[in-house]
Amino acid sequence: MIDPRDSKVIYVAAEGTFVLHNASEIHKIVIATPAFDVSGWLDLSNMAPGGDSVQTEVRVSFANRVNVLHMRYEWDSPQLVALGDMTNRLNTLVGTHIEIWVHQTASHNNFATPVEYAYQFIVESAA
Repeated sequence: MIDPRDSKVIYVAAEGTFVLHNASEIHKIVIATPAFDVSGWLDLSNMAPGGDSVQTEVRVSFANRVNVLHMRYEWDSPQLVALGDMTNRLNTLVGTHIEIWVHQTASHNNFATPVEYAYQFIVESAA
């Protein structure tokens, strides 16, 4: 007999692409579901080296606290960023509501050339 408490469901909780058009625009990736572990990627490989800069903020909500800042990082070179890179080496986060805010703080040509960013975050939760 299979114990239903041991059943896990793994699925894509958030996936897509976006373009930021100016330095004040923020794209919010929201992962909200009953108790989960989350892991994933943010693809910054289309950034222009030596001119584009992206800031990520990982925010968590818990115990009547909403969008509490966990970590903030600035990225200034093209790369694939794992969730662990955005969270001081925590490769997975647990919770019921986590947000990743992405903000392009600088552009090598004042946003004349759109940069497409991509992301995928996987959730493992109880069945």
